[in-house]
Amino acid sequence: MNKKLDWQSCQKVFVWIPAVDRDSEQFSNSDQADLAQAPNQPTFGHGVHYCLGEPLARIEDKLILQMMQEQLRDLQPAEMPTIATEAGTIVGVKNIPVVFVLSKPGLSSTI
Repeated sequence: MNKKLDWQSCQKVFVWIPAVDRDSEQFSNSDQADLAQAPNQPTFGHGVHYCLGEPLARIEDKLILQMMQEQLRDLQPAEMPTIATEAGTIVGVKNIPVVFVLSKPGLSSTI
């Protein structure tokens, strides 16, 4: 859904990346994290600036999430994540401490 906005000359604009795909007029569950509904996801850039490593990154993400699901039971955040900011703008998460139970005996607890 594209909306026409009226901008004034020299008006400041703030682009807030965490707001991507949070339009309640476009998504029925806009307040929930749902990767399947994220067609506008900007992580890998766009056009000539598109990341050449995107296919490998997607494979790596799929493999690590699959491994975590298979080997780590009861995966939960241990505390609130540390948010990374740059010039007052949220740019991501620095870390998310977690606790879990290993599903397979003999695995290192440093996974």
